[in-house]
Amino acid sequence: MGRHILDRQPDEEWGRKVVPRLSADLRGAFPEATGYSRTNLLYMRAFAAAWPDSIPQTVRPIPWGHHIVLLDMLDNRATREFYARKTADEGWARGVLITMIKGRLHLRIRHSPPGPVRTPSSPDCRASQRAAGEPRFAGLVDDGPRHGRNAGAAALSENSRRR
Repeated sequence: MGRHILDRQPDEEWGRKVVPRLSADLRGAFPEATGYSRTNLLYMRAFAAAWPDSIPQTVRPIPWGHHIVLLDMLDNRATREFYARKTADEGWARGVLITMIKGRLHLRIRHSPPGPVRTPSSPDCRASQRAAGEPRFAGLVDDGPRHGRNAGAAALSENSRRR
């Protein structure tokens, strides 16, 4: 639909009024169908303009509302594709997508070094690592099979009984 509007709109007969007229015609011809509002048709046109050659595979599995966010908030095709891919891979809700775009995730990801994330070795971090090795804190850091909600409380009460 968007490709059709995009291709035909430059013609003399298809001017600025074509989209509202097409919207009214489609809603009249298909009264039970939804999605033919003027605004939605303009988004369909923008979608076709954003991906003129073909729709990348990474863009297909995300909902239409997510595409609208990408079209409204991003001008660069590569950036739109990055967020579309992340949305599909991570299963982001629309609100999460908006937050990630506003936070400029694409710039932070591209500038981060490859490999595992290292935590800084600060004096506080070293002190907590030393404290974890002391006998009075034994059992607080539990690598064993107990991972329930009360595992930490059980370790605390066990340590307090030893004293």
